[in-house]
Amino acid sequence: MADGQLTHLDAAGRVRMVEVGDRPLTAREAVAEGWLRLPPALLQQLLAGAVSKGDVLAVARVAAIQGAKRTAELIPLCHPLPLSGVDVAIEPAEPEPGATALRVTVSARTTAATGVEMEALTAVQVALLTLYDMLKAVEPALTLGPVQLLRKTGGRHGDWQRTPSPTSTSTATPSPEPFPAEGLPLAEARRRLLESLAPPGDGDHELVPLAGAGGRVTAATVLAPEMVPGFAAAILDGYAVADREPPAAGDGWTLVGRAAPGAPHPTPLGPGEAVRILTGAPLPAGAWRVLAQERVSATGDRVELREAMGADRWVRAADEEVAAGAELVAAGVRLGPARLARLAGCGIAAVPVRPRLRLGLLITGDELVPPGQPRGAGQIWESNGTLLEQLLRALGQAPAERRLVGDDPAALRRALQELAAACDVVVSTGGVSAGDSDWIRPLLAELGSIDFWKLHLRPGRPFAYGQLRSSTGVARPFFGLPGNPVAAAITAVQLLLPALDRLEGTEPRVWPRLRLPLAAPLRRRPGRPELARAVLVCDGDGGPLARVTGAQASSRLGSLEDADLLLEVPAEAADLPAGTRLWAQLLRPALF
Repeated sequence: MADGQLTHLDAAGRVRMVEVGDRPLTAREAVAEGWLRLPPALLQQLLAGAVSKGDVLAVARVAAIQGAKRTAELIPLCHPLPLSGVDVAIEPAEPEPGATALRVTVSARTTAATGVEMEALTAVQVALLTLYDMLKAVEPALTLGPVQLLRKTGGRHGDWQRTPSPTSTSTATPSPEPFPAEGLPLAEARRRLLESLAPPGDGDHELVPLAGAGGRVTAATVLAPEMVPGFAAAILDGYAVADREPPAAGDGWTLVGRAAPGAPHPTPLGPGEAVRILTGAPLPAGAWRVLAQERVSATGDRVELREAMGADRWVRAADEEVAAGAELVAAGVRLGPARLARLAGCGIAAVPVRPRLRLGLLITGDELVPPGQPRGAGQIWESNGTLLEQLLRALGQAPAERRLVGDDPAALRRALQELAAACDVVVSTGGVSAGDSDWIRPLLAELGSIDFWKLHLRPGRPFAYGQLRSSTGVARPFFGLPGNPVAAAITAVQLLLPALDRLEGTEPRVWPRLRLPLAAPLRRRPGRPELARAVLVCDGDGGPLARVTGAQASSRLGSLEDADLLLEVPAEAADLPAGTRLWAQLLRPALF
């Protein structure tokens, strides 16, 4: 509508497509939500993965993304848009006291000349209809709606956000902060965090010997200087012969020499001649194939084939490992043992890598005492520093500086300013909640800015992300982790490590996900989505199971011991029986 007139109608009242070709392309986002009310028993059945039609929520998420992409085909007069991203969250929620529902939230993003609100709304509607279609056989009395736009950003009309009305069905209270009062969903926090970070420039690199390059990220593509191994070689021990056609049993040759790795046969091989050859030795000039020693009889200087070997040559090609000029490692790859060994095997002694991030680690709390020192009443030995430093080292990172500071705002302000001056990234633990001694969050707001605070997650709700400005005005990414050690470790794995990957110029890591049955019942209370620690085990038939690592309190370090799974437990799930199938993140970094 423009000046009170409908822009989709021309002067004669005919429907038309609005012309947007002269408008500038701008970044736009729209977030919409919708509800599907359903009985509590069906909700529990759905969360436990016990619905006969399979993973209903996964199907609905895919349908929502497809709906967003095809909005222009479904809704008349909508312009087709190049979507840069669609995020779909489907979570249990309570639209009003005593009611149970699934809440579908979709964020759609584009850079275009027109808004993306219809794509977000269409995606929500398609997800709701998909859920209804897959669940109606179980429970026909499902209620859909309402569907509404929550907010939109960008465009010539600016940003807009829905103001909750007194009759709103949502139980969430308005928050003056730029994030939901209950905290951001983990996926949204990850998206916002990664979008705010830029990888290093192309010029930032150093040449490092292979011995010191483990865990570093390549700054440029590395090409093979020549083909490797560089010569045709024997795959097995036997006899090299010149025969182009597969020889037959009873064929014989005259033995004229020997070839071993590093000691090739010096002269060309002629017809009717054979050379004793060992695995890995260069094939003599003129030779074409290798006869396995198990199929050959050798007496003096005569060699005879006892049984036919078929058409296989048993020869490794001169460029089997790599051709000259071929790519060995792309830019932006974290180097592990296999890649480093391959570089060495191709004659490369040093590799260009990104500079290491200077990471400052600040551990806060009056109650903390360094290990080995006596502790007073109410004090505990500090473990977050050890936990995070070892976790970071195991995954290719390492703090450049680590400090322990009490809950004194002046001392904390000084430490933050010094770390911002000396480091590229600052990470703290503790002090980001809302207690009387939680100074980190207000100090971050004073010394920089807060992007978001609080996660809709257990463990890990108190988490702050923002920018900490150094004395020279340079903005340093800041991560305020919770004070409880398990919560600090979980948020580090979910948010800090992907962010460090981005800052080093490599692809942010995503843990592979499996759907696994519980080996034993899991007791929990509903409330927030949870990442429960577990171990991957096998039943008697070799089938995989998830065994929870005991009590899941965020302060209990024992729940992390040997854990290689994080079970994604839905917010509204209560006690879960053994056999319940849950999505699980597999925390197993590649060995090679």
